[in-house]
Amino acid sequence: MTAKKTVSGLTLEEVRAERLRATREYLDLLEERELELTGSPSELSVAKTKAEIVPGDVRLVKWPLSDAMPIFLELCREPQTAKQIVEGLKRAGREFESDKPVRAVRAALKKAMAVNPDVYTIGWAKYYLRSKSTRRTKQIEKAFAKTNGTGGRTTKEHGRLTSAGIAKRRKEGSASWGPPKKATPELLDKVREMLRNGAKLKDVCKTHNISTASLYGAGIKPTELKKEGRKQRELDEAKKQDSDNVLQFAKVQNE
Repeated sequence: MTAKKTVSGLTLEEVRAERLRATREYLDLLEERELELTGSPSELSVAKTKAEIVPGDVRLVKWPLSDAMPIFLELCREPQTAKQIVEGLKRAGREFESDKPVRAVRAALKKAMAVNPDVYTIGWAKYYLRSKSTRRTKQIEKAFAKTNGTGGRTTKEHGRLTSAGIAKRRKEGSASWGPPKKATPELLDKVREMLRNGAKLKDVCKTHNISTASLYGAGIKPTELKKEGRKQRELDEAKKQDSDNVLQFAKVQNE
């Protein structure tokens, strides 16, 4: 099964992932801007971290970032953004070689999540431990899932239900699933005819209530079809001209 493509050429899942990535980056930029304006972590930001940080904690200061992530989140009483983690590690005494520590922490979190299933992101650029998740964090995760196209379910639950549904359809002998395709052979024939006659692609899509992505995915090539139509009209015009010339010649001979 291939995912349906959007006008941009991306699948719907890829579009959602790109939107989430852009949202997270935007939140990080807002936090960085706050730090630039204040000159130092604000008291509000420190309060939001709510982490029991002990200055000089070797695990937070000396350990590799990816190994320090689970330790730091274990000390926190609520989910943390990458920026809050940076602030907490600095208070512990850690020095960052990178001039962009937020990116370094985000990369370390990805590594930590790859090897430690307890570390996860609940959405909106916040990270936490599953073992410490409370009812509130689970509600946040569920709300985030609603914006991610999973119907309020977790990614794992959504994937399980999707796989079960596909397996059921295959067992029933269905060759495909999902809504019926708009780009039927009959409709494509009408589209080709309209394009050969010089119609604009956007007008064709509006007439048949179908997207350009669906037509391109079905193999429709508007430019080539318009060229074919133009050549056919030129050929018909030439034949008509030849026919008129023959009739004119015959008329002259008869006179």
